[in-house]
Amino acid sequence: MAIRTYDILLDSYNSTMPEPIVGRQGDKNGAVTLHVTITDRGTAVDLTGQTVNLIAETAQGTAVVADNAGVTLTDATNGRFDYAVPNALWSEAGKITKAYFSLNDTNGQQTTYDLIFIVKKAIDTSQNKADDYITIIDGTMKSLQQKIDAMNTDVQTILNAYNQGDFYNKKYIDDFANESSDTLNRELANYVTSTGEQTSGVSALNGASLNDVNWSKETIGKINILTVYFQMNATITSWQDKKLISIEALSEVPTAGTQTTTLSFSQEGKSYMIRIHPEDHSISIANNNDIDASNAFMTSSFWVMWFS
Repeated sequence: MAIRTYDILLDSYNSTMPEPIVGRQGDKNGAVTLHVTITDRGTAVDLTGQTVNLIAETAQGTAVVADNAGVTLTDATNGRFDYAVPNALWSEAGKITKAYFSLNDTNGQQTTYDLIFIVKKAIDTSQNKADDYITIIDGTMKSLQQKIDAMNTDVQTILNAYNQGDFYNKKYIDDFANESSDTLNRELANYVTSTGEQTSGVSALNGASLNDVNWSKETIGKINILTVYFQMNATITSWQDKKLISIEALSEVPTAGTQTTTLSFSQEGKSYMIRIHPEDHSISIANNNDIDASNAFMTSSFWVMWFS
């Protein structure tokens, strides 16, 4: 449910900017929703067959947001759609002046006039987010630290008794210390594991040519983090939303309840968005225009997090 909604009219002939759209750092996806109508000299623009994207820079210009996941066409013939503003746009406090909608079809791209977003500073931008993502890690480490502290107390008690001549022999103590070390190593192995960089189970799809792809998986308690890095050439002129890389390790990712980074980036003046397809462990890359194969080299990385 949106906490704020705005009715936005964007006319191709009228450059008057709509009222600023206000949110706060940390606002969730859809906390602010726009009811948008696009017209040309007062006549509705038919959005049938168009892909609508929001293209924007964050307030400090450190990241690009290219998003169509929040778009819902409500009356395409009359140029109307709803847009749920993503959390990524509210990441930095300040004024966003580079933001617009792009309309894309097989003939290319059209863009609207700019929108203005005001991102108000949160009192403590880390508090809620840190709780959401770090609570389980903190609990895991606290449990491990308590076991280490208890083990250190036991060892110190034994050493004190040994030095006073009130305990068993040295062999008993050495055996106990070795057993304690093995126990600690097992405890650590149960909480933190890593595969290291892997290249197995990776293949190219639909004419893509891979220069380099590797992945690694880390497990911290019940948290799983899969990181993927790739360098790729595309040998096809149109790869909008085509599946380009198959990575078997993605088959472990559940199809729901998954946390990912904002999978958008810019290269050579173009904006791209990575989409993950856990159902067949592949990824596709979307952009605003068809890509000229001669300029289709890209390097990127992304991570996916889920809970066991």
